Amino acid sequence: MKTKKTLLIARIIVFVFIAFYFQLSTFNCYAHGLSNSATGTAANSPAAALIAPVANAGSGATETQITVNWSASSGADHYHLDVSTSIGFASFLTGLNNYDAGNVTSYNVTGLTCGTTYFYRVKAENSCNTSPNSNLIAYATSPCFFCGTSTVNDIDGNTYNTVSIGSQCWLKENMHTTKYPDGASITKGTTWNYYDVALYSCPPNVSNNGEDCNAAASLGLLYQWSAAMYGSTTPGAQGICPAGWHVPTDAEWCTMENTVEAGTDASCNTTGQRGVNTGSKITADVADQSWNTYTNGLRTGTGFNNTSGLNIGPSGTRDDGGSYMNRGLSMYLWTSNVKDSENKWNRFLTYSSTKINRSFKWQGNGCSVRCIKD
Repeated sequence: MKTKKTLLIARIIVFVFIAFYFQLSTFNCYAHGLSNSATGTAANSPAAALIAPVANAGSGATETQITVNWSASSGADHYHLDVSTSIGFASFLTGLNNYDAGNVTSYNVTGLTCGTTYFYRVKAENSCNTSPNSNLIAYATSPCFFCGTSTVNDIDGNTYNTVSIGSQCWLKENMHTTKYPDGASITKGTTWNYYDVALYSCPPNVSNNGEDCNAAASLGLLYQWSAAMYGSTTPGAQGICPAGWHVPTDAEWCTMENTVEAGTDASCNTTGQRGVNTGSKITADVADQSWNTYTNGLRTGTGFNNTSGLNIGPSGTRDDGGSYMNRGLSMYLWTSNVKDSENKWNRFLTYSSTKINRSFKWQGNGCSVRCIKD
């Protein structure tokens, strides 16, 4: 008998607790309604209904992600998000059906498909009410990238073609941007001396006694190493390359060379002239400058045939004293690797050899930059 009475008392206590909790929750929402009376909600009414948030345009699109945005709704303490590839929301992205995004006004949606339009909407919620859905926003990921057909733009708006070599993707032209990726200007080297370390210059003119900025689009600009790397000393740093690209490492150059001609440098640590026709397979005449003809016939047969499509032309250099030289005769290209405090690894190609030279130059020289995809 005592057991039945005990159970009855326990049930009454639970019922009273539930009823009290319900009354407390109702009172809180009622009080919330009173607090909104100053904004037009009638006093002694239930809590004011939440107004739907306004979904704003998406931002930050890449091939695999977008950021969805919305404006705050007064009284909301969190938001629920729907994302779909269907304008009617017939289906939802996994996990993004009424997803509780928290008390934020933007959310980064990842793991998406390139070149695809996504639709999103949000609604506001607090402990008392849920708003209607917001307006609908359509926003697409970036177009799919296909190395060899897709192009890339730098911060200046210059367009570069791409070429696939083995597992790598390279730009098909030398960089000719005058700005770093964040929009900061690179200093132009009107004067050039031993102490300059972060300048750019136009390539030499035909007589090699000055510069030719009209030829920069095809030959590229010349950069001191610190300018090319945007001050970084980390191999593979982005430097002046577009987003998603970087200044190639010494090892990445070696991988490309061994792909173009097997056995060019199997150990990737020899210096000087390497390979047999490696250099000729990556060089070509460009719009503003042909490689000079050499008397031993290197321009014919197994000569400068550009079978790789890398399209390296003879842009010349600017030495550490500021002199312009070697247009039509050679090409110097930076790697992102440091040899020592003053010298950095590079690649050197000359009209008189079908090989490629792994060498180093003082960082104050002006050399070309060719970027590789991350």
